Amino acid sequence: RRRHPPRAASAGWVPAPGAADAMRAAVPPAKLQLPPGEEVRRRVAEACELASQGEMKDAQRLLREAVSDKLLPPATQRQVVARWSAGCYEVEGGGQAPTGVVAGGGGAKAAKAAEGSYESDVVRVMRQNQWSRKQAEEYIEEGGLEMEAMKAEMHHPMDDAFEKMKANGPPQWFIDMMSKQDEGADE
Repeated sequence: RRRHPPRAASAGWVPAPGAADAMRAAVPPAKLQLPPGEEVRRRVAEACELASQGEMKDAQRLLREAVSDKLLPPATQRQVVARWSAGCYEVEGGGQAPTGVVAGGGGAKAAKAAEGSYESDVVRVMRQNQWSRKQAEEYIEEGGLEMEAMKAEMHHPMDDAFEKMKANGPPQWFIDMMSKQDEGADE
């Protein structure tokens, strides 16, 4: 029995840039319903904190441990991961993850990732463009970030022209056409 249909990407289909963001915006993630107990909330909050920092393997490991300790039902684990894929990393109604060392040493790794500018650039490019780590690193090595910075600093002459047109307002022929239309609608 096959659990998932074959991936459309292997057939040459690629979603439009920003399509994932539009889909996430259209469907808000379901409300997370955690079992009662402070230990469960703390573990899920730790996992969410790691996931928000890009440490998905460590975050999923924490969730698996909570399931194996019978603190968290497997369905709730799947719900948490689904929320992460929708870009929602907070836990409603309670405790935030401690910022210290997380069980298993994942906190030290996450702290190093936050400190390193290269690592933070890679994570930012991965999230911004919905790319894999390999794609993001290739983009950075090829000078993609420098190109973005250069484009931001460059003078764009068309921007000045558009600003001038916006400041002048609509052209006279457009105003005349709209007034004629309004007169025709009144009669």
